Amino acid sequence: MARTSCSATWGDGTYEEIAEERGVADSRFAGRAVTAVDGPGYGGFGLLVGAWEGPQRLFVQRSGGGFVDEADPEMSFPGRVSSVIAADFDNDGYEELFFNLHGEPNRLFGWRDDRWQAIEIGDALEPKGLGTGAAVADIDGDGRLELLIAHGNGVGGGHGGGSPQPLSLYRTAANHNGWLRVLPLTPYGAPARGAVVTCIANGRRQVRSVCAGSGYLCQMEPVAHFGLGSARGVERLEVRWPDGMTAIVENPPIGRLLTVPYPPE
Repeated sequence: MARTSCSATWGDGTYEEIAEERGVADSRFAGRAVTAVDGPGYGGFGLLVGAWEGPQRLFVQRSGGGFVDEADPEMSFPGRVSSVIAADFDNDGYEELFFNLHGEPNRLFGWRDDRWQAIEIGDALEPKGLGTGAAVADIDGDGRLELLIAHGNGVGGGHGGGSPQPLSLYRTAANHNGWLRVLPLTPYGAPARGAVVTCIANGRRQVRSVCAGSGYLCQMEPVAHFGLGSARGVERLEVRWPDGMTAIVENPPIGRLLTVPYPPE
């Protein structure tokens, strides 16, 4: 069994376990995947946690820094989750939440009518898929995210066991929603994983974390992807690197991948 944990650094290279204090300790179930979620009105990142044969969690920050699990019965329903992904597949300006499951239908939730609701997933439902991991990326450069799902082990078959299944690649339907993709770089020109990018468009604030991955044996592209909905411009971008360095870009062009170098000393 795996334990959900949370650590805080004190700036001297040491960490302290604070999961219990923040309300995210979950020692009874085997955590399999986690990703940061920019939910409407959260005031900070939420945490979507996928479990293997346990309830799924959506921890939302509250004032004071604590978290509360707001996954409703439909979202929290137990299953063999391999990966979880928060991504704006339709570029409407709100992330969708994807659960990749092993031997069970995949799940997709969207923010509709001021709450998370299960939404149509199309062929990516994969009711008999032996999902072992999933990742998103704009593979063809058209500003819409593709979903790649890997398959492998049969249930109970162990690593490398079970029936082999091919990779699946899914695309979303085209629409007229705007988009902007941001690639922060380190001082050495490498992708700046750990950077946090804030986008303000039409007065609305979106935040993305450039992370390494959110599931079993998976790694995401190091790009902050923003759907803009009907907005036809962005007022302001802010990139904050893990060391606290910040860059501001006013009125950046949209409909493109914007590379943001580390600020000069």
